[in-house]
Amino acid sequence: NLYHFELSKSAGLTDEAYGPNPEAHPYVHSHQGNFPRIFAFLIYCFGARTIESQIVVTTFTVGLGALFLVFYYFSRTTNPSFALITCLIFVSDYLFFAQWHVVTYRVWHSVFIFSSLLCIHGMGGSKRQRLWCALTFLNYLCLFYFELVFAFFVVLFSSLYAVGLYSSAWASLR
Repeated sequence: NLYHFELSKSAGLTDEAYGPNPEAHPYVHSHQGNFPRIFAFLIYCFGARTIESQIVVTTFTVGLGALFLVFYYFSRTTNPSFALITCLIFVSDYLFFAQWHVVTYRVWHSVFIFSSLLCIHGMGGSKRQRLWCALTFLNYLCLFYFELVFAFFVVLFSSLYAVGLYSSAWASLR
C-alpha cells in the first residue's frame, strides 16, 4: 500500500486495506507504527517484489546486521573470541534466535536490543559524543515507530543497564 497509495493519507500509520480500490484506503492500523514495512517498501522499490525475495534480502541485510551488532557489543564488553562464540551460539539457537531472522518483522528485535545497548556504551565516555547522541535519537525514533510494548521493554532494559554501567561514574560526581 505504501507503493500504490499516498503515505500522507494514512499519516504514516500502516494501511491495512487489502483491495486495490482507492476508496478502501486507508484502513489504518492506528495503535502503533510499523517500522519493518518501511524497510520492506524500500527493498520493494529496489526490485524485491516477491515474498521470498523480501525474506532473503531482509535476512541477509538486517539479519546479518543484527548479528554484527551482537558481535560488536560482545567484543566491546568482553573480547572478540567470546563475541565469536556468542554469535555462533546465537546462530545455532533455532528456537530463540535463528528462526526470527527469516521473519521480516521479528528480525528487527535483535537490531533494536543490541543497537540500544551499543548506544548506551557510545554515549558514555566516547570521543564522538555528538555522533552517538544522533545515533541514539535515530535508534529510539525507529524503535518507537516499531512496536510500543517492545519499545517500552527495550527502554526499561536499557535504562537499567545504563544505571548499572554508569552508577560508579555518577557516584564519583557527588
